[in-house]
Amino acid sequence: MLLSTRQFSFSYPVWVEFGCGISRRIHEKAAALKREKAIVVSDPGIARAGLLEPIVASLEGTGLQTTLFTGVEPDPCGEICDGVAAMAKESCEHTFFVAVGGGSVIDTVKAAVVVAAHGGSALDYRRGGKKIEKNCPPYIAIPTTAGTGAEVSPYTVISDPPRKKKLVLEGPQLWPRYALLDPELTLGLPPRVTAETGMDALTNVIEAYTSTGTDPFAQALALKGAAMIGQWLRKAVAQPQNLEARSNMLVASMFGGLCFDYAGLGAVHACSHPLGAHFGLSHGLATAIMLPAVMEFNLMACPELYRDIAVALGVDISGMNLFGAAEAAPRAVRRLMDDLGLPRTLQELNIPEEELPLLARESMQERANLCTNPRVPDESQMLSVFYRAYHGHSGRK
Repeated sequence: MLLSTRQFSFSYPVWVEFGCGISRRIHEKAAALKREKAIVVSDPGIARAGLLEPIVASLEGTGLQTTLFTGVEPDPCGEICDGVAAMAKESCEHTFFVAVGGGSVIDTVKAAVVVAAHGGSALDYRRGGKKIEKNCPPYIAIPTTAGTGAEVSPYTVISDPPRKKKLVLEGPQLWPRYALLDPELTLGLPPRVTAETGMDALTNVIEAYTSTGTDPFAQALALKGAAMIGQWLRKAVAQPQNLEARSNMLVASMFGGLCFDYAGLGAVHACSHPLGAHFGLSHGLATAIMLPAVMEFNLMACPELYRDIAVALGVDISGMNLFGAAEAAPRAVRRLMDDLGLPRTLQELNIPEEELPLLARESMQERANLCTNPRVPDESQMLSVFYRAYHGHSGRK
C-alpha cells in the first residue's frame, strides 16, 4: 500500500468500555440515553447461564421498565427481527434496546431498531432495498463471544430461509451507542464455540489487513489483533475459565470489527454466506474452513502482507524468501485449526461435492466483499477455491 497514492480518513461514533464486571454498571450508560423503557434481547443459552440477571437488576434498580426477549436463534431470520421490533412499537421514542450475546443477538437488535423506526420488515432494508433514513432507537451492545466484532460495526447480516440467502443491512443508524466489553461474560464459553468464534475474529483481521481498501489505521489494528489471537486463542479453548485469555480475545475481536469497518473484507466472507445459508454452518466455522484456501489463492497478489500475517501468528521466517514466508501464513492457520480441533475441509462436514458449483456461483454475487479482495476471482477460480477447501489441497478428485 502506497500512502502517496491513497487518501484515508476515520472517525468513530461508538463509546467503547472494557472491564471485568462492567456490564453490571449498565445503568450508568442507560441514564445517558434518557429513555424510560429497556428491551433486553438475548438467546436461550445466555438466559440459562444466568448472565442476564445482573444486567436486568442494574437497569431495574434505577426504575427503568425492562422487558426480556430470549428467543434469538443462530443466523436470525427477518421474522425474529420483526418480532423484536414489535416490542417497541407503541413507545419507540421512549425505548432503547440492550443486546447481550454473540453476533446473532447483536445483529437481531440492529435489524430490529431499523424496523422499529421505519416499519415494514427487516428484509425490506437489505443492501439494495429500501433506504434506512430515519433515526433509530439507541441500543447498547454487550458481546458474550469473541468473534464477529458486531458490537463496533454498522452492519448486520440476517437470513432469508425461503430463498436460502444471507442479506446485509448497513447504515450509520446501526451503530450501537455504547459497547460494553466484559470478559467475565465469556468465561466458560464451550471450547468449540470459542474456537469457531475465534477463527471468525482471525478472518476479520486477516481480510482487513490484506484488503485493497485498507489503510494504516485498519492495518495497525488488524496486525495487533492477529498477534493477540495467535497468542491467546489456543489458551482460551484449552482453559475456558482463563480470564487473561478471554480478555485478550475479546479485545482482539473488537479490533477485528473496527478494522473491517474501515478496510472492508474479502473472498472468505463472500464464500461463507452461501455456505451458511444452504448448509447451516455457523459463520465462524464457514470462515475457518475457507480462510486458508482463500489465502493461498490471494498469495501472489500481496505476498508481503501475508508474510506479516505469518510473523503475527508466531512463525519464525528467518531464512525464508518473501514467497516462502507468505506461504507460511495459511500453513499457520491450518495448524491453529488442528490445535483447536476444528475440521479442515468441507468434505469433513459432509458438504456435497456436487454443490460446489452452486456455492461458487452464489459467492460471485457477493460483490461488496469481493471488490476489496486483493485478487478478484472469476467464477472458475472461485470454484477452484471451493475445491481446495473441499479436499484440503488444490486439485480435484
